[in-house]
Amino acid sequence: MKQVRKISVLLGLIVTICAIVTPQSSASIKIKAGAKCTKLNQKVTTSSRDIFQCKRVGRNLVWKLVGKAPVPSPYLWREEFNLPAGTLPNPTNWTALLGNGWDQLGLWAFGTGELELNSADAAATDGTGNLVISTSKTNGVWTSARYWTQGNLNFHYGKIEARIKMPVGSFNWPAFWMLGSNYAPPNWAFGNKGWPMCGEIDIAEGLHGNENYSSTIHANVQGTQRPWNSGGGLSAPSNLYDAPGNYHTYGIRWQPNEITFTVDGYEIVTNTKVGRYVVQTISGFEFNRFDAGTVWPLNQPFFLIIN
Repeated sequence: MKQVRKISVLLGLIVTICAIVTPQSSASIKIKAGAKCTKLNQKVTTSSRDIFQCKRVGRNLVWKLVGKAPVPSPYLWREEFNLPAGTLPNPTNWTALLGNGWDQLGLWAFGTGELELNSADAAATDGTGNLVISTSKTNGVWTSARYWTQGNLNFHYGKIEARIKMPVGSFNWPAFWMLGSNYAPPNWAFGNKGWPMCGEIDIAEGLHGNENYSSTIHANVQGTQRPWNSGGGLSAPSNLYDAPGNYHTYGIRWQPNEITFTVDGYEIVTNTKVGRYVVQTISGFEFNRFDAGTVWPLNQPFFLIIN
């Protein structure tokens, strides 16, 4: 069982979302109470969040200070999973992947040999602010859940993190990760780039019986469809020894040509594209330099996946 709590995303370039949550500002306009205006009832919010409205005073139209705009939320999008127990993920944001991946994607066992059949109702809120992804076995058939924001929400740079309690025990493979929004599955139902050319960002991935949690970026070897390091990508361990059964906040700080993975706000690794190399550093100290040539598909929009 995996619990996901409070996925919060701070982004910079999702303009449509930013326009919704950010109060309109007219910082370039000089507004002073009592100054003349031309359009009755027009409102303007200045950079200092003062709200002025054009009012009639006698025969004149003048600006009147009518209030203060609220401080905008630092989050351009966030998901709290705080609806009543048994509520499935919001279909406006999340789409369930069903079965073994074949019918929807043309990808047998999701391309990794996974045993479970995914069901939408195997992920639901618990009534206390968590989304619980559960796994069960009935008549020899394993069932779990996998959701993504493909086609609903794309993310491009900024800070992305989720507070997650990973499952205890072996024989499961929890992950909080991303694929390029141009991803095309084997049946080409959408997108125009197959994996790994679309790029992959694994923010948190449980491996080796949940004894190791890694953060990884994936792409293709230049001029081929082969993945970096034979599928291993460029990875770094989180060095968490109490992840199963305990909450931790897994995230990335993402900017052009650079991705830093974090756990509980602390840097795990920074991956930086420098010329033809991807340089991996921890606290500024280089420990790996990978020859990627011109390949870096990580400067484009991505969508989120939880499973």
